[in-house]
Amino acid sequence: MIGLSVTTAMHKRKLQAFVACVVLLIAAELYGLVCAVTIERWRIAVWGALGVGIHILLARLVGFDPQRGGDPFASPLLQYFERWELRSGQATLGMVACVSGAALLADADHFLVALICATLAAWIYFTIRLATGGYHGISLPRVRTRAGASRKG
Repeated sequence: MIGLSVTTAMHKRKLQAFVACVVLLIAAELYGLVCAVTIERWRIAVWGALGVGIHILLARLVGFDPQRGGDPFASPLLQYFERWELRSGQATLGMVACVSGAALLADADHFLVALICATLAAWIYFTIRLATGGYHGISLPRVRTRAGASRKG
């Protein structure tokens, strides 16, 4: 039973990564139409897929897990910050460093295109995964307002 759920989750992640690359290609095509510039689809697809792949790998490597407990005595805001900002930020910055190095070595003439495509694809993947419930049970911390009522924020 566990093997089946892991396989299903992996297929869902692959589908979400693929959708993120397709969304990036559509956005690039729209940009090309609006600005009347030629878009190299293959370059955008390769760097976008590389960005998503590296982000997924590094997120696992640095222990990005939105469900992890962290310090049970920390405030909800501090727990949120530790989970999302630090761990996800490490994966994102690591992905940017890896793609920068790869782009300098393999495609230096299109360095910015590589970096932007990889970063946007990784962000799109993260957003799709978050929006489709890929990070189960996530809720933002409650913040107190002046009147004492709490709201999500």
